[in-house]
Amino acid sequence: MIGTPRGERRLPWPAERAIDAAAILARLGQEPGRAEANSFELRALVLNARAAIQHWLPTTVRGEPHRPDARETRGVRWETAGGPVETPLYKLAELPSGAELDGPAIIEAPDTSYAIGSGWRARLDGWRNVVMEHR
Repeated sequence: MIGTPRGERRLPWPAERAIDAAAILARLGQEPGRAEANSFELRALVLNARAAIQHWLPTTVRGEPHRPDARETRGVRWETAGGPVETPLYKLAELPSGAELDGPAIIEAPDTSYAIGSGWRARLDGWRNVVMEHR
């Protein structure tokens, strides 16, 4: 399409040809290096491309349900009344799929922490998402 309402020029270009400024100017009717009264200035170049890619699906790891041991504990205040309760602390990066933790417990990750209260269970699914369920 050569003319559009905004004065754009659209030129279909074969994908197998390298982008060559002289060839583009020749297609537009202007020789490289010659300034004419009807010359133009290229202000923007928009490239739309399509390519076939393989669809990606994350792999799941089916872990057997198990209860890992905590490596450390920390005093956590779970209620406004009362003192801190020694609470098992887990690192998310160290928990495999299938891990199940009964609250109270804390799972720490670089970007968040999961507080598993009393009466709750957290488990890591096949994609290592933390799924919390009330028991």
